[in-house]
Amino acid sequence: MGQSTVSHHLKILAEVRFVLVERRGTSAFYRINEACVSCFPTAADVVMGNPVPAAPVCE
Repeated sequence: MGQSTVSHHLKILAEVRFVLVERRGTSAFYRINEACVSCFPTAADVVMGNPVPAAPVCE
C-alpha cells in the first residue's frame, strides 16, 4: 500500500476517534483508542454464542 493510502485511512480513523494522534514536530504518532476496542467481542465469543457487549462510546 502506498503511503498516501495509509495516511488517508489513518486520517479517517482519527476523525472518528478510533485512533488517537500525537504530533511531535513533523511526525505523527497514532495509537488505537482503547475506549473503542475494549468492548469488541472476540471471534471465539461470537462462535461460542456468548453475549456481545454493548457498543463502546468513543470519546
